[in-house]
Amino acid sequence: MFSENKIIETAIAQKTNKLLIYMLLSFVLGTILTMYVAIHFKNPVLIFCGFIIFWAGPFVFLKKLRKPYTKNVCIRLKEDAIVMDIYNNMTEALESHNEYKLDTIQYYQSYNSAQGDTARLWMELKDGTMVNYTFVNQRAGNYVTDKITDLILGYNDNHGSDDDKKIILRPNFYATKIGNYAVVILAVGWICLLLFQIKNNPKTIPYTSMGGITFFITIWAQRQRDRNQYNRKNK
Repeated sequence: MFSENKIIETAIAQKTNKLLIYMLLSFVLGTILTMYVAIHFKNPVLIFCGFIIFWAGPFVFLKKLRKPYTKNVCIRLKEDAIVMDIYNNMTEALESHNEYKLDTIQYYQSYNSAQGDTARLWMELKDGTMVNYTFVNQRAGNYVTDKITDLILGYNDNHGSDDDKKIILRPNFYATKIGNYAVVILAVGWICLLLFQIKNNPKTIPYTSMGGITFFITIWAQRQRDRNQYNRKNK
């Protein structure tokens, strides 16, 4: 049951494009370097070492890496609106105040990461404005996006069969047909890579298998979470 004027204090990450570019460069350049060194020294163990350093490493230090991009946010959930007050995490000065009336929101989408502590909120207002927030330091079972979803579901229920006033809830990537196709394509690509290694360098198969299985477990967990979120929203 939703209670009016519910206040949530958490943190958001803003302007993270630079951080994403740095991490992407780490993945790409690290992979190229790892493959070159492993082939040069003919040592497949180096592939596993490179995976740990260049792929897992950035996620281990993610909280420290994103700290310069993090700000405090106070969210007030009203019966008819979502209010976001964003503060500087050093000076605690108010940097922005945004109030989104529920009757001005056309589309809504939320995403909770299956392998991290982030949650994403996306809204499109009826005037065409796009709104994005990425929340960090979230805990399983206590995502701020779930509380916002409860508010929106209650708002939609109050409008019964009046679809023109309801907020349309959009599915996340892995809850769509395109997301399912993407998983299949990735699986086929991974199998082709294994077949190539069986023919050319069978010693590397255990490391490729380990990385592939870990990757697909992560993808599957996110797919299940996306589907559960969407099914919950559309009951």
